Amino acid sequence: MVKQNHGHILTVASMASFVTQGKNVSYACTKAAALSFHEGLAQELKHRYNAPKVRTTDKQSQNFCLEPETVSDAIVDQLYAGEGAQLILPCRFTFICGIRGFPSWFQELIRDALTSSRKSKDS
Repeated sequence: MVKQNHGHILTVASMASFVTQGKNVSYACTKAAALSFHEGLAQELKHRYNAPKVRTTDKQSQNFCLEPETVSDAIVDQLYAGEGAQLILPCRFTFICGIRGFPSWFQELIRDALTSSRKSKDS
């Protein structure tokens, strides 16, 4: 791909890459690592290997089941678009990406609420 300066790399992560909650730490760590890898790879392809036409797309989804067709249709549409992107499914959760920019005390309140809601579901 680098030699031909053409291709598309897809990274599948999760909304957990943006917000970690209790009882989900190891999962969130792997998804945060996937997102970090994706971002770094995109930069290396563009600046180190001079291959800006090798596109990268990462797909984030909330921690509930989506219909496989919903996910696959969004991914295929993005691949055919020929542009790199960040897909967030369902789209109504796009705002979660911005949580990392909130003050740390506010992020902690959000994580507390998520962990508490997860506890009640586990009971």
